Amino acid sequence: MPSPETSSVRIVLTAAGSFIHTLPSGTTRVELMSGHFTPLGDGRRLGACITSVALDGTPVALDRAMFAEGFHEVEERDHSLSRWTNGRGVLIVSPKQADQILELGVAYVIRSMEQDE
Repeated sequence: MPSPETSSVRIVLTAAGSFIHTLPSGTTRVELMSGHFTPLGDGRRLGACITSVALDGTPVALDRAMFAEGFHEVEERDHSLSRWTNGRGVLIVSPKQADQILELGVAYVIRSMEQDE
């Protein structure tokens, strides 16, 4: 039985790029944290622009239910899909008895934090 300490993993995104993270066995929740801002005329709080996700080498569509709270709708630009977080996106993963490998493609990351109201 997984311990409560391993059920949630927090990943702080500070730069764009491709990243690989090991999720301990029993992980059910991954928090993707970053800075955030609200562009004028947009109204959305934007944090990190996620372009790809894979679990144990299997790509995950950006419109899957695992993109829980803190994600905006999927966007298409130049024939590529992406999904912005609001600075705290939560991925829900099925717990495994072994470690899992999470791969993330990140196009943009907002580094500075606005003050929450």
